[in-house]
Amino acid sequence: MFRCEGLVGKPASQMFVEANISGLFQEYHFPTIPSENNATEIQCNTRQLYQFYDTFNMSWNGSAIRCAVKNARTNEIMRSSLHILKVISENYCVGKGNNLYPHPYECQKFIRCEASQVYAVFACGSNQCFGVNEIIAGGCTFCNDPNLICYPGAHM
Repeated sequence: MFRCEGLVGKPASQMFVEANISGLFQEYHFPTIPSENNATEIQCNTRQLYQFYDTFNMSWNGSAIRCAVKNARTNEIMRSSLHILKVISENYCVGKGNNLYPHPYECQKFIRCEASQVYAVFACGSNQCFGVNEIIAGGCTFCNDPNLICYPGAHM
């Protein structure tokens, strides 16, 4: 999942993702699920949050991705800053039991494995991390907890 949020004007402009998976930036129109507060009006704008769902396989790993909004009146495109994708290997859960495991790149997230496949990726709450000690407890703890051991390679 990749999230884009921002003011898209009135009438609402088109929001999409751009990525350089093939070396040049291209538009990708993934299936989106708007948030519950998708159409919050703020003065003469509409704040929208879109969650883009796609199966990002390992060929996307290391690609730059960004949100883009095309103005409904002028067709001008505004872009967010770049985010480098780090894709979880489809083999991450192979040999692991049906349980929760640390995200390999981000301490604030964890993965649910089922039947040797990634079932879902979850995020801990604000200022919370999922560390090696939490695997048994199945929960998150505050990132400043002195007993927290973040998964090697992950960042906070």
